[in-house]
Amino acid sequence: MEVKKIIKKTTLILIICLLLSITGIWGHAENPDVDGIEIQYHADCPDSPDGIHSMNLIGRGFLYQEDRDHKIQKKLIENGNTFRCEHCGHYFICTGRPQLGWPVADYLTSGDMYLYGMLHNSIFEFRTDYSETNYTSDNTIEGYRFK
Repeated sequence: MEVKKIIKKTTLILIICLLLSITGIWGHAENPDVDGIEIQYHADCPDSPDGIHSMNLIGRGFLYQEDRDHKIQKKLIENGNTFRCEHCGHYFICTGRPQLGWPVADYLTSGDMYLYGMLHNSIFEFRTDYSETNYTSDNTIEGYRFK
């Protein structure tokens, strides 16, 4: 009798997990703002022992929105903090100072932007086709550790 209860519970849990993954409630979403619900970006570092990006401050940075012809449309972040994962090289730019325990504020990650080049020593330029950055008042983001 006890085995039947365990099988029923396990089956129910598997069905719920399957339904959640099919409906897109569980996991990552393509649209970060569905019906006003903000879904925070989560990244796993494949090269880190604990799977978390270990972000070191490497300089300042600018983030520009560009169009299909790679022409700058607007500046999204001016003179922000640029971080790079010591394990995999993943970039992160934000207006806050999470390395000091302060809020991250406006940010974008390597998944949503690319490194266009260095303007000067330790001043980086990133480009994206997004028209806005993400925002959090937290001092960290799931999947990231700031140093």
